[in-house]
Amino acid sequence: MDMMENDDKLLIQFFEENRQEIEDRGFSRRVMRQVPKHSLWFNRLWTAFWSLAGAALFIHADGFKWFKTFFTNLSGDLSGTFVSLYTSATISPLYVYIGIMTLVIVGCYNVVTSEY
Repeated sequence: MDMMENDDKLLIQFFEENRQEIEDRGFSRRVMRQVPKHSLWFNRLWTAFWSLAGAALFIHADGFKWFKTFFTNLSGDLSGTFVSLYTSATISPLYVYIGIMTLVIVGCYNVVTSEY
């Protein structure tokens, strides 16, 4: 790691020492003044067009019904997964039965052997 860090430091030092500025005599400023006017207007028009097209397609394809079905199925699947993970995967009915019977037997034993 030290070798890579050293190489990075040497590269940064080299580029800082050998930095060259290219004069553009205001060229970049003139370009940036011209570009946003046309492209901003076109970008807004393009975004509005595709937003309207997407909304029309959503309404035409009955998207609200699709969303309702999707979220209903998703909630059912998630609740089913939760129930199956916490009941069948970790605790089987046989284990529940054995646990209850153990508690009953231990309880009966404690009652029988108690001295009061």
